[in-house]
Amino acid sequence: MKLISLTMICLSVGFSGCQKSKSKLSDPVRWTGQTVNQSLTDGSTTYKILSVNKLTPLNLQLHSADLILGFPKKSLGEQHVFGGLVTEISDPSESIGGLKMSQMPGLNVVLKISADEKTVQFLGCATMCSETTPREVLYNVPLLSQDAEYVYLDLAAFGKSLDVNEVAEGGLTDSRGETKVMGFDFSTSTLVFDVKTSFVNPEEIPYDVVIRYYLKSGSGFNPAFVPRLNTEGVGYFTSYRAPEELIHRFSLTAKGEKALIKYYIKAVPTEFKPAFADALEDWNTNLKSLFSQTFLDYEFIDVGDPRFDQIVAGDPRFNVIEWDLKNLASYGGLGPHIANEQTGETISGITLIQGPKILELYKKWWHVSDKIEQLKIQGQFSQAAALKNEFENDISQWNKKSRPKFQIKNDKIHFNVASYDPRLADQAELNPYDFLTPPAGYTFETYMYGYFREMVAHELGHNFGLRHNFKGNLAANNSGAVGSVSRSIMEYQSRAYRYLNRIGEYDVMAMAYGYLGVMPPVKTWFCTDDDKASHFAPENSAECSSSDATGDPLGLFQTNLQRAKSYILLPGSEIAPEWTVKLLKADIDTVLSGIMNYAVSAPATGSTWTNFSTADRNITAQEAPQYITQLLEKELCDTSIEQSLDKKSPEGLKVAKTNLSELRTLFAEVATRYKGVAGWQPQFSCTQLN
Repeated sequence: MKLISLTMICLSVGFSGCQKSKSKLSDPVRWTGQTVNQSLTDGSTTYKILSVNKLTPLNLQLHSADLILGFPKKSLGEQHVFGGLVTEISDPSESIGGLKMSQMPGLNVVLKISADEKTVQFLGCATMCSETTPREVLYNVPLLSQDAEYVYLDLAAFGKSLDVNEVAEGGLTDSRGETKVMGFDFSTSTLVFDVKTSFVNPEEIPYDVVIRYYLKSGSGFNPAFVPRLNTEGVGYFTSYRAPEELIHRFSLTAKGEKALIKYYIKAVPTEFKPAFADALEDWNTNLKSLFSQTFLDYEFIDVGDPRFDQIVAGDPRFNVIEWDLKNLASYGGLGPHIANEQTGETISGITLIQGPKILELYKKWWHVSDKIEQLKIQGQFSQAAALKNEFENDISQWNKKSRPKFQIKNDKIHFNVASYDPRLADQAELNPYDFLTPPAGYTFETYMYGYFREMVAHELGHNFGLRHNFKGNLAANNSGAVGSVSRSIMEYQSRAYRYLNRIGEYDVMAMAYGYLGVMPPVKTWFCTDDDKASHFAPENSAECSSSDATGDPLGLFQTNLQRAKSYILLPGSEIAPEWTVKLLKADIDTVLSGIMNYAVSAPATGSTWTNFSTADRNITAQEAPQYITQLLEKELCDTSIEQSLDKKSPEGLKVAKTNLSELRTLFAEVATRYKGVAGWQPQFSCTQLN
């Protein structure tokens, strides 16, 4: 990991005062016990970095420090934002790797010399903050000396005071007391420094966590930025420290040369660069009518580029999309951003893609699918079925991996772990249904192009401030064409649909409000994570679901239930089923819950449903509870199910009947959760509800 001095260089478009410079990237600044004495200048502000030896001639009483920061006195009393992000983890495990991009949300602070002149205090507010909220001392930095222009701070000691503790489900993991400041840099009105802490994981293996802390001057924000309130009909992340619900968005007033915002795209393999580029161009094309200037500019940074280790995801001076080569995590894509919590102005956007892990899984899918087809052509149907079952079991076991959740905090602030936040991380379990057969007409290359293009565009939407929208699919049609599956790229689509998804009407409408203040003309196209229906929340609409797809969600749930039955029963066949309820349990539970949500949410939300009544289902929302009861009775309790097993061999019949019994037991468990919710009292002939 390297830090750089980007003095007078504007590498992150969107900050006021950014000017083009012919300066080159400087060498990284590090402290290894050697004397380091120089100045870093950014516009009118200059920081000094000094060694103890340099201050000693002033006859001062000094503590031992391997890094001294000369902080300009003129910057004392000014507003700053102080925060930090985990940018590197040396532990290769998936659970701990999920801590990457954990964020200490920026604190709005003012720096002030303490009354005894022994420290410089960070005065601020850690919770809900308004203009008149009393400020408290959040952090103290040891003050070594001062002169007319500078206060000299023991940054190394301050870094060690930021020692973090990691808490696992089983208890505390030991930090072993090793915390060290690794480097320092100043540019674009932002001071950054790395703090590395050594830990030991639950398997007693040591690893390091590097946090890049930043102190961004108020002068680095756009003075023309206008905070904007959240509004009905579109969904944005909002500032939780501000007294009002201010949305997060980039500032667009300070324009760059080519575009309003610039991204650096790191480590993407050559064959997938077109997908990543087209994801950004999709945003540019769709937003062209909104802005007088191109919205996004981007540059690919390959391994070996001298800037590769200098432009770091999580550094607030850069917007970065990274194909993560080192860090293993449970998500596919992650799109956090850094914001000024007091105003909502986004400082930088980060998108991480678990490229190597994704490719490993999908290459295996394609390879297994090709092998299965070859076996079928050769008439080896039992071998083909066994291979498919083995692969689906692998997918099921992946879902069941133990992923203990960790927390990370220093003595003042808990970090937000982005990978655990359902509003951000693609944490959806792998549905075995999605891996039955690759989509017709697609090769591995063409499928992955659509898959990565959708994923990157989706995570960029999070960077821009947009939250998930689970009503996008209500505008879907059955054409199978690109862009036909949703009106929103912020939709959660399963792997059977997401490769077709593109930026849609809702996304443009949402961006028009967030970035231009144009009120959304349609208020019914949006719902998000907080709005999903469940037996806990029958007041939420059944049409708000992250588990559905197509323009007829209820119809899809019923189709998937029928498909699950066919796999675990093989009706009309002598063969014993190789699929089990255990293998599909999570997916069947999701399908049953999705169907039952219609029964319990009908009283409160049925009048708002847009996609419940169809030509084949010409009923009203008021009739939904009775209709759902009848639907489930027919699908799971009808005697024709047993009759469809008459042709089974004795062995096949035994397996199928076991599966049917387990299916109905699972059905009873789910139905029990819903019984009595919103007055729904279903009676099913094949199971006893308590």
